[in-house]
Amino acid sequence: MESNAGTPWNRCMKWLNNFISRCCCCCPVRFIHWLDSFFPRLCSCCSDEEFVRGEPQLRDSIDSKRKFLQSGDDRQREKEPLRKDLTREETRPTSRRVTAGTSSSFEEKIKEMRAIMRRTQCDTKNLKVGIFSRSAESDYEWLKRRLESEFSHIVRPCYISNNGFQQFLEDMCWCDFGILYHTRNRGRINLTDVTDSLYDEELQYLSQKLDMNNVIVVIDDLTDSSDKEKDRILGAQPKLQRLAQDVFLFSTEEKK
Repeated sequence: MESNAGTPWNRCMKWLNNFISRCCCCCPVRFIHWLDSFFPRLCSCCSDEEFVRGEPQLRDSIDSKRKFLQSGDDRQREKEPLRKDLTREETRPTSRRVTAGTSSSFEEKIKEMRAIMRRTQCDTKNLKVGIFSRSAESDYEWLKRRLESEFSHIVRPCYISNNGFQQFLEDMCWCDFGILYHTRNRGRINLTDVTDSLYDEELQYLSQKLDMNNVIVVIDDLTDSSDKEKDRILGAQPKLQRLAQDVFLFSTEEKK
């Protein structure tokens, strides 16, 4: 009997099952939406015969996985209704220290970052920190080097791309603490809530998976890193305040 294990249909089904087993733990709510979009992608690479034969099986598979993820997320919401429900979180007033006080020096900002990382519930001696960005690793090499040398953290550069969702999930599952990094050298300060924003979904994922207390935002290479500028940015991009523990601004001058 001829084996059909190597057909596009079976290869895609095997990939789907492996991918789900590795990554669905990260963001079950949004992973459900990804499952719904998987069906037309799979059909486009299969023959008509394979489509007719496998369509019911695939639909049943997606439905069962959706129900499993939904039930698991419901159980998690019962345990932590405020920490994991982003919709509810966005309507709740924040009490975290992300608003401006007196302007901080470069070293004071680094110390505050360190203090936030020490408050995490994970093992701070072996804390796994992911730096998530659309920028090249060379842009935040100074930050990576500082975390590794002075804090003794395990740091992984996590590149964000438009077609790298699977890698983003894997990186997010690996780390204990997330830093969302953006440099002004990209042209604009457009992280969230604005036209052509770069990190709306990614910041929500990080906040939900890692807990917002284990996520910070770094905006780099500014000409003005004052608290007044920080307040201006937070006013225009409120998700930064709702979904992260703190936001740190660094100017080109103060890093010298």
